[in-house]
Amino acid sequence: MPSEFEYLTFTDCSLVLDDKLYYADSVAINTSVNVQPSILVGDRFNISDTPYAATAPVAGRLTFSYYMTGEDPLRNKFTVDDNAIKGAFGGASFQSGYLTSYSWNATPYAPVKINAEITFFDNLTGALTDETQPAKRDVEVMSFSDMEIQRTGGAIMESTLSGLQSMAYSYRAQITPRILQGKAHVDRVVFGQKEASMTFVTNNRSGYLALTGEHVDITAYLLHPDSSTDIREFFRINGRLFQKNIQSSVDNLITNTLTVTQHNLTDPATIKQVSPTNVSHGDMVIVKGTNLQNVNRVTFDRPAMFVTEWTGVSTDSTKHPNNINTDSEGRTVTGLHIKIPYRTMTSNIGLIGKGTELQSDIITVSDVGITFLKEINAAGEVSGE
Repeated sequence: MPSEFEYLTFTDCSLVLDDKLYYADSVAINTSVNVQPSILVGDRFNISDTPYAATAPVAGRLTFSYYMTGEDPLRNKFTVDDNAIKGAFGGASFQSGYLTSYSWNATPYAPVKINAEITFFDNLTGALTDETQPAKRDVEVMSFSDMEIQRTGGAIMESTLSGLQSMAYSYRAQITPRILQGKAHVDRVVFGQKEASMTFVTNNRSGYLALTGEHVDITAYLLHPDSSTDIREFFRINGRLFQKNIQSSVDNLITNTLTVTQHNLTDPATIKQVSPTNVSHGDMVIVKGTNLQNVNRVTFDRPAMFVTEWTGVSTDSTKHPNNINTDSEGRTVTGLHIKIPYRTMTSNIGLIGKGTELQSDIITVSDVGITFLKEINAAGEVSGE
């Protein structure tokens, strides 16, 4: 334990989030309270003798920068609201923090450095000490040369990406603490708007921009330096091209910076296969696709006909750009089992959910003619035959 007059250096303290060591090169923790003096009428010159009242909970902010070394656990916080982060820096710790800002820049001949901010609403516990220093180990830092850009669709062409000079990514979330009546501590945190942006510095010469923006779907893959198939991490932007910025200066090339912004951070579900496509009432149809855990309603025959009997099917899966989301138990949802309702006709299966509203190809329902449904009364007697 250092004495009262002993100084600590950056090498004495480490940053640990959810029990994972981060290779940070700068860390700052700020805590603050909001108070107002209770001033009585005629007492305005005696503020120092007046008691103070808190107007908000204790608020803290951890800001830090670190190097991308592979799969980043903070990347998985973008779409999860209630997944709190436990953090500690050199012995000073908090129990429930939330990622509110995350960004990185990628430029030639430079490592990829991430800047992040975590907001928490409780007091720090413990104190800075050099006795909890975890062992260091050699790591591989990712760089701009380890990136591969894949265009899925949209306004930015492959020719533009081939002239890419640098790029950047940013994520930001708004959070609000909720406090119950009669309590002094935060009961829960409510997430507001989330937004992600990706910028591309290119040699694109066009300044045209559509009034409502243009759709862009691009994924940046971070690959292992020795393997073009080993994906360490990836960042996808599926949004609108909202801004172009053409710049020129003496002794520099003319550049065009393209900014793509995404407001719905949930990747929509997709349908890859439906079987069988010729069914009868009560048959089970299997829908296979990606991001199916984001589906919360299924329709058939018409928009108002909600299917009540359906379930998701989960399997273990390695991390893959087109199938990264998981269910509550951490498994990848790859299929939906849907029971065709009675009293329906040939139609499409509709999937509705987070960022999703799509339909399958036509499912043919056999016409079995007039049928009489059997009913069982309270006495167990069958009727309707």
